[in-house]
Amino acid sequence: DFDVVVGYTINQLKNKNSAINFKRIRNDVLTWNGRDSVMFTNTTFEPIDTIKIVSTSVVKDFIFTNSWRLAVNANLKINAGLFYSRRNYLPSITEGRSDNNEKIIADEFSTYVQAIQEFGQLKISGGLRASGFYNNTTYLNAEPRLNLNYQINRNANLSLGYERMIQYSHALLPGVDFMDRMVWVPSTIDFKPELADQLSLGFYFSNKNSKSSFSAETYYKKLQNQVYFLGSAGEFNRISNWQKYTLNNGNGKAYGLELGYQKNYEKLALQLGYTHSYAFRQFKEFNKSEYFPFIFDRRHNFNTTAVYTPNKKWNFNAMFLFLTGRRVNIPDQQTVTNFYFPSLELTSNFYNFKLPATHRLDLSVDYNTVSKNGRDVVWNFSLYNAYNHKNYYAAKITSSDSEIKGDIVNRKIIYKSLLPIIPSFTYTIKF
Repeated sequence: DFDVVVGYTINQLKNKNSAINFKRIRNDVLTWNGRDSVMFTNTTFEPIDTIKIVSTSVVKDFIFTNSWRLAVNANLKINAGLFYSRRNYLPSITEGRSDNNEKIIADEFSTYVQAIQEFGQLKISGGLRASGFYNNTTYLNAEPRLNLNYQINRNANLSLGYERMIQYSHALLPGVDFMDRMVWVPSTIDFKPELADQLSLGFYFSNKNSKSSFSAETYYKKLQNQVYFLGSAGEFNRISNWQKYTLNNGNGKAYGLELGYQKNYEKLALQLGYTHSYAFRQFKEFNKSEYFPFIFDRRHNFNTTAVYTPNKKWNFNAMFLFLTGRRVNIPDQQTVTNFYFPSLELTSNFYNFKLPATHRLDLSVDYNTVSKNGRDVVWNFSLYNAYNHKNYYAAKITSSDSEIKGDIVNRKIIYKSLLPIIPSFTYTIKF
């Protein structure tokens, strides 16, 4: 059995916006954050011995950002800034092991400039981000961005955009085991930074009289230098050799359509959203160099929110979510071995199995009042997953309770779910 805990710690020291004059503003932010991914594994050895293995993956960042906003005139605005991060990677720490990998320290830095110019109904936003990364080798990249926004009339506008994005940290997910604890590792000499080029086209409409808005946006993203970890959960405990088990120089593509609608009535606010999307990866070492659906390939994502406010004291909220089941790896082949060696389970393709769809209903009620001391008070009652639907996030094949029919063995799939119905109560005092 296993459990996964992902924790985030963020501390931020931010100065107040410095108004150099009425047209120029500077902002400085100093941040320290950490991301921990923990896996608890209980392993039982015959006949009765059980051990608990705790494996942790950690990334910590020391970040400094500086940004400037300059209004040259009524039609031209310029934004610029600096970014620096001292990043500490510790891909895996396993309690009780003496071969835990050492901490990896890397530096990421960038500067950017953006100009926004208006020409009547046309607004042009163009910019360039120059970034770099150092981890025993140095990478330098340019990330251009351009957006054209045309105002059709006072209610509608069209938008066309292009941007290039560079990511110097790689996210590793297991390629064999069904448990996908994410581990972050840096770019190296052999593992180049991930690169993405995205095109987008959008239409936006809003009507103040009817208090409604509608948006439709389509996008296409081309990916380069993708990675894929081939190890199992057991090999995650020896992640110091992650480069040995990881495919690199992969390609990817993602595209889809996003729709949104909002409508406000006197006491009721409605919001609808739907996304139809695709995500694929390609590696020359696998699947005959053909594209295959990736873990992010979840075709349908529908959500709706309703907020009803009958008066100043009461506020009722409801949110419904429907999402195509995520993709996981399920062994669909098995080697034939002799009595002394167990058979090996193999997966013919990455993410070859799709879990059942995820859907849930969340409800909440806010009651606003005033305390005896004159302070605003909010009583909140919430119900997560109101009808207690089992939303599965993992699956595996089990050999227990198998059905044998001649030479065919029918094995069962076991699903694992998280977060059943959860009631909660919050009492808030505003100062």
